[in-house]
Amino acid sequence: MRSTTLFALTLLAALLCSGAHAQIVLDGSFENGNLDGWNFNGTHHEINTNNPPGAWQWVSFRITGALGQQPQFRTRTTTTGDVYRSYHRMVWRYDGQSTWRFMDHGAKPGDGYYYFGNTTPFAKDVVYVAYWQPYTFTEHEAWVRALRRSRSPALEIHRIGQSQQERPIDRLTVRAEGVPVGASEVVVVGRQHGYESLGNHVIAGMIDFLLSPDERAQKIRRRITFHFYPMANPDAVHHGWTREGRDRTGTVPVDFNRDWQSGSVGSGGTASATLEIDALRDDIMSITGGSADVLLDIHSHAKGSTGLGWYWWYKGSATHALALQTAIRNHDLAAHPADTVYSWPQATAGGDSTTAMCWGAPFDPATCQIGTLGGLGLTLEPIAAPFGANRSRNRIRSAARAIVLGVGDQLP
Repeated sequence: MRSTTLFALTLLAALLCSGAHAQIVLDGSFENGNLDGWNFNGTHHEINTNNPPGAWQWVSFRITGALGQQPQFRTRTTTTGDVYRSYHRMVWRYDGQSTWRFMDHGAKPGDGYYYFGNTTPFAKDVVYVAYWQPYTFTEHEAWVRALRRSRSPALEIHRIGQSQQERPIDRLTVRAEGVPVGASEVVVVGRQHGYESLGNHVIAGMIDFLLSPDERAQKIRRRITFHFYPMANPDAVHHGWTREGRDRTGTVPVDFNRDWQSGSVGSGGTASATLEIDALRDDIMSITGGSADVLLDIHSHAKGSTGLGWYWWYKGSATHALALQTAIRNHDLAAHPADTVYSWPQATAGGDSTTAMCWGAPFDPATCQIGTLGGLGLTLEPIAAPFGANRSRNRIRSAARAIVLGVGDQLP
C-alpha cells in the first residue's frame, strides 16, 4: 500500500511537472527582444541562438507561465568564438520591474552547451531574461526627457534627424557657459549596433558624471566640449536586431559601423547607405567645423576571451592612443583598485579601424576614402569577458567616469 501510494505521488509530481513545463512559453516579440526559437527537451528549455554572423549569440526573451516554476535553460556553444563562459550569468527581471538580477548559476561543461537558471522558483508569471541588461529605445527616450526636465545650464539637446523608420536621433552637448572659442572638442558616438546595450550605459555614465557637481567634472566641462550621439541606430535597438540597421529603402541590412567612408548628401558627397549615418556626419561636421580633438566610438563587443577589459581600435597617433588608454585605466584603477574593468592598454589591439574611425581621423589614402575630423579616433569595445560578465549597470556607469577623467588629462 505504501509503495503504491509513493508511486502514485511520484507519478502525480511528474505529471504536474510535465504540465507546468508545457505551460511555459518563450518569445521575443517585445521591444528590443531577440529569440530565434526554442524547444523543451524534457529537462531544459533549449534556446536557439543562431543569430546572423557577427551577432555572437545575443538573446533577450520573455517567459510566460513562470509562476511557481523553476525552468532550466541551455543554449548551444562552440569551443571558441562564442560569448558564453562558465563565470557568465544571464540577467532576469519580473514584468513591471526595472531591476535586473543575475541568474543563480551558469555553466559551460564542454558538452557543446551553456546551461543557466535559478535555484528557486519564480514568484511571478511573466519574466524577462537577457544576455546582459538591455537598454531599449523607450528607456533612452525617457532618459532624454528627464535630462530636458533637469534644465542643466551645461546641457544642450538637439534633434538632428530621424531614422529610416522615423525615430528621433539626438545630440547631447555638454559644456559650461563661457567655454572659450577654440576649446577642445570631443565627439562620442554610441549604439551603432542594436544589441550593444552596454555602450548606452557607458554614455549615460559619462553624461551623468559631466553634469554632476563633482569638482573634477566641473573643471573639465569648463574647458572641453563633449558632443554625444547616444543612439545612432534606433530602429535596430527597437526591433532587437543584433548588428545591422536598414538602408534607405528600409529593406537591406547595413552595418552602420561600415557606412562612414563615403561622403554624405549634406556635405556634397556620395550618399551613405543609411539616413542615420548621413545625419550624424553632417551634424558632426557642422558643430565642429570639421575639426575635433577626439572621436570616441562606444561599442559593446559581446565576444571575448578570459580576463576583464576593453580592447581598442585607434586611428591617428599610436602614442596619443596609448596615453589616453593609460589615463582612463588609471582613473578606474584608483577608484576600484581590486576591480578595474580596463585591461592593460595597448596601442594597436586589433589594428587600425577602417570604419567609423577611418572617417574620424586624419586622411590616409592607403586605407580611407575620407578622413575629415582630424585628431585621434578611438573605438572602445567593452568586452568585460564577455561584456557585462557579472558586473552591474552601476559598475559599468562608474567605469565611464574614468573615460571623462582620462580625456580631461590628455586634452588642454
